Amino acid sequence: MKVNTVYFNEASQEHTEEVFSIVKDFFKSNDMIQHIVVATTEGTTGLLAARTFKNKNVIVITHQTGFVRPNENELDDELRSEILSEGASVLTATHAFAGVPRGIRRELGTWQTTEIIAVAYRTFGQGTKVCAEI
Repeated sequence: MKVNTVYFNEASQEHTEEVFSIVKDFFKSNDMIQHIVVATTEGTTGLLAARTFKNKNVIVITHQTGFVRPNENELDDELRSEILSEGASVLTATHAFAGVPRGIRRELGTWQTTEIIAVAYRTFGQGTKVCAEI
């Protein structure tokens, strides 16, 4: 297996289409991969993934409900419907490195191991942390 690495100077939605193009090229010589997991906040990336990788099992991961406001999910309802109609799945769950540990830190002022791990992952890039959480 040959793998090329592409670095971007900063995280940006502007890179999404280029990343998906790179992934499509990778699949040409690695067609045994059938599942794609992609993170999305408002749904734009998730919908693009669902449309780009129609021949794969696309699983779109959202922010946890209540991340910004109690009982609210940031994924646009219309985009969620479009993602599902394209044949992709949508998963919403709590953040692996947050949840209870973040509550303890905020209440007691002490860091928990999982949040320290999240900070370490984030030093390599926000996407690295998100991949580990997924």
